[in-house]
Amino acid sequence: MSKGVMAVNVDSYLVPATKSIAVGEVFTAKLMVNSGSNKVSSVKMRVQTDVTKLKIKSVMANGGVFNSVLMESVSGNIATIYAMASKPGANLPNGEIEVATIIFEGVANSNSGATMLNDYELVGPGLVGTLFWQNPSYTVGTVVNEIDLILNYKVVFGGVIAANSQCAINWPLKIMVSGNGQSKTYENIVPTNKKVVGNKLVFSGNLALTGFTQTSGVAAFISGSKHLSSKYGKNNQTDLYDIAGGELTLTKTNSPVYDFSDYPLLAGDINNDAMINGVDFASVKAKSLIHESTDLRGDLDGNCQVNSNDVNILKMSLQSKQGQTY
Repeated sequence: MSKGVMAVNVDSYLVPATKSIAVGEVFTAKLMVNSGSNKVSSVKMRVQTDVTKLKIKSVMANGGVFNSVLMESVSGNIATIYAMASKPGANLPNGEIEVATIIFEGVANSNSGATMLNDYELVGPGLVGTLFWQNPSYTVGTVVNEIDLILNYKVVFGGVIAANSQCAINWPLKIMVSGNGQSKTYENIVPTNKKVVGNKLVFSGNLALTGFTQTSGVAAFISGSKHLSSKYGKNNQTDLYDIAGGELTLTKTNSPVYDFSDYPLLAGDINNDAMINGVDFASVKAKSLIHESTDLRGDLDGNCQVNSNDVNILKMSLQSKQGQTY
C-alpha cells in the first residue's frame, strides 16, 4: 500500500437481506456499501449466484451517485459493476451508498443467496476499502403468495419509439394504489416484460400489493424516474381520468390485466420534483447541445443520447406541468 493511503473496512450487502421468492418470480435488490465518514470515488464489485437456483437478470449502476460507469454487465451468474463519481472531492458520497440495482429471478427450490467475488475495489481520497460481504438469505419455493392482491399492468413511457429505444431498459416505476380511503405506495418497481406493439414499446408486470386490501373502486397513480404521475382509473384508458376514485377491481389470483398503454406516462421530470418546468427544460437543452451520451438522465426517448428529440418531447410535456396525485 502506498505511503499515506489508509485502509478502511466497509460493509457491503444487498437490500432486502431476506426474501421469500416463488419459482419464476422476478424481484429487485439494491447493492449497497457503507463507508461511514469516508468519501468514495469509485466502486468495483462482482456478485455471484448459483444460476441453477437464483438467476441474475440484469444490473444497473446508480447514475445519481456515480457519473461514470466503466463496466455494467451480467455474464452467466456473475454481475459486475464498476462505477466512478466524478464530482468534486467535497461532494463525493459517503455513508450508506446505493451502488447499483440487481434484478434476480427465482429458478428452483432452494435456500439461496449471493456472494461477492474477491476482485473488488473501493477507493476514495487517501483510502482503499476492504469490503466485508453480508450474504443475503433468499428462499425460493414453488408456492405463490396468495395473501396479497395483485395489480397486473401495461404502461408506455411517453416519447419512446420502439424502433430506437435500446436504452429504455430498467426504468423504475412508482405506483400508488388508492381506493375507499386507503392508499399504499410501492417504489422502484421494474416492469418484468416488454413487447413491441405497433410503434410502441409496452412494458408490463405484476405487483403484489402488500398491505393494501381494497378490491374495488381502485385507481393506480403511476410515475417513472423522469415521468410525471398519471392516474389510471379504468382499463384501456386513453386520456385524463379526472373523477374521484377509480374503476379497477383487484383479486389475489387471476387478477385482471389492466392496459394503460394508450395513455403514456408524461416524460420530462428530470429533477424528480413531480413537476415539469423551466429547470427540466434547461437541463435537457444543455445536454442536447453536446449530444450527451454518458449521463442519460435527459434521454427521454431511450435512444442512448440526449438530443433535439428529447427537447421536443419535453416541450410537449410542458403543457401538463404537474403530476396527478388525486
